[in-house]
Amino acid sequence: MMTQVELTQKISFVRKRHNFRQAIVTILSFSILFGGLFSINNLTYSETGRHIYLYFVIAVFIVVGTVGCVKNYLLDKKDCYKNSIVCPHCGKHLYDWHRLVWGGDSPEKSGKCGHCEMNLIQKDAA
Repeated sequence: MMTQVELTQKISFVRKRHNFRQAIVTILSFSILFGGLFSINNLTYSETGRHIYLYFVIAVFIVVGTVGCVKNYLLDKKDCYKNSIVCPHCGKHLYDWHRLVWGGDSPEKSGKCGHCEMNLIQKDAA
């Protein structure tokens, strides 16, 4: 069991690393997309060649973005296990960015594990 402050600090540590890696993935993938779109005017390909090049640039953009997001998620889980940011009851990671997309309270706000719903916060003996 941990205090609310400890839980918030631990989850914030992983969140900051996640956000930094996601910013890199986003910048890289959009650099590929816009770089490819702006460079199409400098190509001496035929019209068909330009279409193929355009589809290739879009495909690379999608692949880099998707692979980057999946890798980032796996690194989030690894960071949680490496830094002991896991539920003491079920052993699963506590940082989960899915709650931002699909809703629900994060473990740091609710004080409960997102997987097993067990209490993570120790209650003060008043």
